[in-house]
Amino acid sequence: MSPVFSIIIPCYNQAAFLEDAIQSLIYQALESWECLIIDDGSPDDTARIAQKWVERDSRIKLFRKENGGLSSARNLGLKYAVGKYIQFLDCDDILKPEKLEFAYTEHKQGMQLVVSNFELLKNQIVQKVKHNLGQQYLSYDSILVEWDDTFNIPIHCATFSRDIIENLKFDENVGAGEDWMFWLQVFKRSPRSKYIDKFLVYYRIHSSSITADMNLMVQQKLATALIIYNSLDAHYREIFFKRFALEALNRRETLYESYRKNDRSIRKKIKNTFRGFFRPRLKIENWNR
Repeated sequence: MSPVFSIIIPCYNQAAFLEDAIQSLIYQALESWECLIIDDGSPDDTARIAQKWVERDSRIKLFRKENGGLSSARNLGLKYAVGKYIQFLDCDDILKPEKLEFAYTEHKQGMQLVVSNFELLKNQIVQKVKHNLGQQYLSYDSILVEWDDTFNIPIHCATFSRDIIENLKFDENVGAGEDWMFWLQVFKRSPRSKYIDKFLVYYRIHSSSITADMNLMVQQKLATALIIYNSLDAHYREIFFKRFALEALNRRETLYESYRKNDRSIRKKIKNTFRGFFRPRLKIENWNR
């Protein structure tokens, strides 16, 4: 009998957090799940720790591959998952014990996508998020123009029915923003969606996470934004352009105010943001010449 949920855990060089992620599955109130640990060529103890759990619990499986990045690891998990619903879980993040049970209740009512809220976990201290989530954000238009401005949805907040993500993949050619692109693909299919207003997952912040390197994130997300822009029709291109043009104008106004008030800290922060946006753009344009 197939499990209700397939949990896909991509791992690269984060063995220190893997057991926390697995334990959060062991503690789930709903027990019908399989866990696919995808070791993406980790040089640390990831494989050893994963194998230990494979031997303890038949629901846990280990797949090893050459390093290819987060998206390729998730895609391999999708290839072998057999559950009716899919839950992604990065190996440094954690699900609360009732996460799958709450999600399954909604899926049984016909929901194809179920999203819960999340909290940050930094140095074992729980922190509230700056962005709010809600049912009003579960649409293609919101994902396109409000992502990382009004809100964002960490991928482990969601559970997906297999039919709504059938044949979808994470783009393996982008360094950041692959979740954003995946969400857009999902919402193009207009899934029946439900938001659960409960904090059911922890998103861990630590020094080795990619989100800790903001300059790298800005550069890579710019490249992703350009890919998205080029994929849109004329109507959505205009909406997308206006969103980022308005963001640039707002930053320009903030920069002007910092000069007027002689606030050097804000001035430096805004200048660094501009450099992060425009330097990669110049490089990309030069490559195409």
